[in-house]
Amino acid sequence: MLGWGLRDAFVLSKGSTAYIRKEIGPGRDAFATFLGLRDLPKAVPSDQAIYLDLGGDHYKAREMVTYFLDDKKLAGNWIEDCYFFSLPPPALSVPFTASDWIISPNEMKGSRNIGPFYFFPRPATMIREGDVRHGYGLESNGKDWWRWTDGQLDFDYTIAGRVPSGIRISFTYLPAGGPRNVWMKLRAPSTAYGQELKLSETWGKCQTRAIPIKDDTFTIQFVCDQPPVKISDADPRLMSYLIQNLKVEAVTDDKNEAGRMADPNDSESGERNSLSGSNLSGVLPR
Repeated sequence: MLGWGLRDAFVLSKGSTAYIRKEIGPGRDAFATFLGLRDLPKAVPSDQAIYLDLGGDHYKAREMVTYFLDDKKLAGNWIEDCYFFSLPPPALSVPFTASDWIISPNEMKGSRNIGPFYFFPRPATMIREGDVRHGYGLESNGKDWWRWTDGQLDFDYTIAGRVPSGIRISFTYLPAGGPRNVWMKLRAPSTAYGQELKLSETWGKCQTRAIPIKDDTFTIQFVCDQPPVKISDADPRLMSYLIQNLKVEAVTDDKNEAGRMADPNDSESGERNSLSGSNLSGVLPR
């Protein structure tokens, strides 16, 4: 009986920890990674809060980080987390601005990391990932992350702290089954910006010029109207393209940067050279 119990526990544990092991990356010891994470904020004074910028797809990692850093003052949003619903209301949602340090899946200048987690002082401006709609689930090798889609991907973002004068978007792409035309669009209450990407058959990288923005919420959308294809007999999914390591950076308002700002409202001249990468052209039609 004991042997069967151990067997069942092993089988069940593989399924219940699959998401965490996938986020940490293949070949990496998940327990050792979370244990090592304790060393990053070791010198943080007990009265300084660490904000866990681990929402959306990273909520399982946030739960684990919360357990491993239980001796630290933590901030974050646990309102919809069934494991922490018993926390007193003030502790269920502690704002970004009330923290001194950040743990995030996104690298910042001067940050230190262990595995996919980066640790750094709270910046004046931080662009935070939100929900991801359409497409397939998050995939990762512990260093890079990506999402496949059969046609559309929407990434929601919020800006915590001071809204910057603009943002810069960068990512890596891979089309499925040959060249594809993909529209990248930025949607915000005060901004509508778009760029057509002519994806070649291989991996490519893109980076926009600085795009002016006035809002603290926005969505980056990728859309392809060409039919998806099956790329492997071992994978039943229909694929159109993948987006890897999508990164959104805040742009400061200085004279040098202002001269390189893209114009989101200029549909005539457009931003035909606003992306660096492979075979990029076009503007979002009105």
